[in-house]
Amino acid sequence: MQNEVYARLPSLRVNFLWVATGRAIFAITQWGIISALSKLGTPVLVGEYTLGLAISAPIFMFMSLQLRSVQAIDARGEYSLSHFLNLRCITNVVSLFMIALVSRLMGYSGHLWVIIIAVGGMKFMEYMSDVLYGCMQKHERVDLMAKSLILRGTGGLGFFVLMLLLCKSLLWAIIGVAAVWLAIFVIFDLTNAKSLESFKLPHDWSKLWTLFRLSLPLGIVMGIVSLNTNIPRYFIERFHGTAMLGYFSALAYIPTAGNIVIVALGQAAIARLAKYYAFDKEGKAYVRLLLRLVLLATLIGGAGVVIVWLFGPQILRVVYKADYARYHRELIWLMVSGVIWFVASILNQGMTAARQFKIQVLIFLIVLATSVVGSLWFIPRYGLMGAVHVRIISNSVMVVGAAAVNLYAVKKKK
Repeated sequence: MQNEVYARLPSLRVNFLWVATGRAIFAITQWGIISALSKLGTPVLVGEYTLGLAISAPIFMFMSLQLRSVQAIDARGEYSLSHFLNLRCITNVVSLFMIALVSRLMGYSGHLWVIIIAVGGMKFMEYMSDVLYGCMQKHERVDLMAKSLILRGTGGLGFFVLMLLLCKSLLWAIIGVAAVWLAIFVIFDLTNAKSLESFKLPHDWSKLWTLFRLSLPLGIVMGIVSLNTNIPRYFIERFHGTAMLGYFSALAYIPTAGNIVIVALGQAAIARLAKYYAFDKEGKAYVRLLLRLVLLATLIGGAGVVIVWLFGPQILRVVYKADYARYHRELIWLMVSGVIWFVASILNQGMTAARQFKIQVLIFLIVLATSVVGSLWFIPRYGLMGAVHVRIISNSVMVVGAAAVNLYAVKKKK
């Protein structure tokens, strides 16, 4: 009977293709929103939108507690879908209040404050779907997750552009995305999750507290990672305004395209890395595979640098507007920082495969401190290029730290 159940499940290769396709399309559509804003609006609008993301993303990532991952690996069924969904509802509401409070404490008010709250509402719906993706992963129905990502990405982009054209308002465009994501959550995600696992309000509220404590360290790590990515954006907006933030954020989305491939590569290889580390006494197979992955990530990133070096101005004119092309030099160095991050991402997968969990918090805190100090020093003086310097330095610190941990993990086996 068990073999019959496994036979009905899609292969790992099929699952990987579904996940890679869904995430790629969703990432492209989110980039499409930035492109649409740059073409139909102004750099100021791009800056306002990305400022909302920069404030809301770290808070939601921290409060998400990585519940999707915890649910996906809950093979023994210690917690039900109800526990995860209800805890996510609570953390999402808290996140929205935190965004409202933090943005006011940062000095934002009026129209800009409303935009930030609206972006927070959009992220609210994103993370409601996210927790149901954990249920789909747990039951190996990642095809449903991928279809949801495709629906949310294309539907959100379509309504964003439509509302921007009809209403000439960034606020209504964001509300349009949130409304589409709400509809997909109710009609598609919730319906499919209920077909995989029963849902009811949990009576044991103490178990929600236990789940919260279990997941909190994972939320801290994700919050630090997101905060580190957005630190330069805060300083650019503070010292050089939302228009310059708009230019920087638009440029920064281009290296992100390559990161889709690197993340998929790392996720596909992490299980093999873990097996090599666990069963190879000397760790040679682990090291060989990790080095091959690092080399591949470097080649992919290097190809991106060459393409931007040769065709950067043309790419910027096509994807955004002609005035973005004057930042061609900054884009080249952003791509260089992307190469460094690609290597760091692979080494991070190595740390996880070697079960080096606690040390990751320390490394990410050091990287965060580097970003803050670097932003204070470089961005007021050098503007957008200063933010690029910060990216290069902080990513390099990440590579050094992750490489040292991987080296330690291998030596510990001998």
